[in-house]
Amino acid sequence: MSNHNLEGYDFHHRDSHSLAGIIGLYEKTSLTANCRDDMTNSTDDFETICVEISNNKDKTTVGLAYRHPNSIS
Repeated sequence: MSNHNLEGYDFHHRDSHSLAGIIGLYEKTSLTANCRDDMTNSTDDFETICVEISNNKDKTTVGLAYRHPNSIS
């Protein structure tokens, strides 16, 4: 897996079920982030990743979805 290192950010990703690539996101290192495996999925047609991001006071869940261009669904 190749990604671009961005100073001050951590990269969160999950391996793909297909050969089409991966899905991932960058999070600022000053925050705390945990991948939500219960909300993350990968099939031949689509991939999702959810990350719970928190600072000292607040918690937010961020989700990304990617549908493969050649998928039939």
